[in-house]
Amino acid sequence: MTLDPHRLVPPHVHADEDEYTYVVAGTVGVRIGDEEFEAFQGSYLIKPRGVAHAFWNPADELLRTVEVVVPAGFEAFFEDLAAASATGDASQIRQQRADLAVKYRLDYLTELVPDLKAKYGLKLIGE
Repeated sequence: MTLDPHRLVPPHVHADEDEYTYVVAGTVGVRIGDEEFEAFQGSYLIKPRGVAHAFWNPADELLRTVEVVVPAGFEAFFEDLAAASATGDASQIRQQRADLAVKYRLDYLTELVPDLKAKYGLKLIGE
């Protein structure tokens, strides 16, 4: 996965999947549960199902990670969201994100977004 500078993946909770991240290049800002920290190139992160998490690129350079989500099947979420993101239409991206959340039993914690954006100078993907 790549994440542009100063972009936020909104806080969310997976009902059915565990997510593992390896930081290939750059720095990733992370919130897992109530903890916030940064992880650097070569770091591994574990984001277990049922635990709220968010991540962002705090730097001016592109962030590159390898994301492993288990069990398999969630990769289609990224493909569908990427198609909506390619349109550049913020309302379409928001709608697709909401539709996919239902399909993949994913809960967004939108109440945390304003604080994370302000605290770290971020924008959501699609903004």
